[in-house]
Amino acid sequence: MHTAAHEARPHGFQLHLYAYAGGRLGELRDARGEPVVPFVVTGARSTRVSTSCGRHTIVVERAVAHEPPGVVFAWDVRRTTLTVSGARVSGQHTVEVADNVLPADLAKRYPDVVHQVFFRDCAAATPLAQ
Repeated sequence: MHTAAHEARPHGFQLHLYAYAGGRLGELRDARGEPVVPFVVTGARSTRVSTSCGRHTIVVERAVAHEPPGVVFAWDVRRTTLTVSGARVSGQHTVEVADNVLPADLAKRYPDVVHQVFFRDCAAATPLAQ
């Protein structure tokens, strides 16, 4: 039997987002049952993540190492939009918004991703869905 306790985890952090609806508090999870904000590995070339809110949505942008690796390190940027209804995620859609971005360009074009800005534009008292 393999358990999470036996897995080596890199250093990093995990954000958990909760919503209150229908008289209950619940953690928002994606279609795979994972928290809506992925585990963030800290380090020089780790995944970079930022989050924001839209009307009835949460948007997660991630910069991941470009595949296949090239001569120079580069990033691919993916945006996942999660539709929220009450205290559950009712849909999600992921698109690649940038391909093969050099590190200096990533900082210019996606500063929130580089600095890992989370929920800056979200209001805690504003319901995501009515």
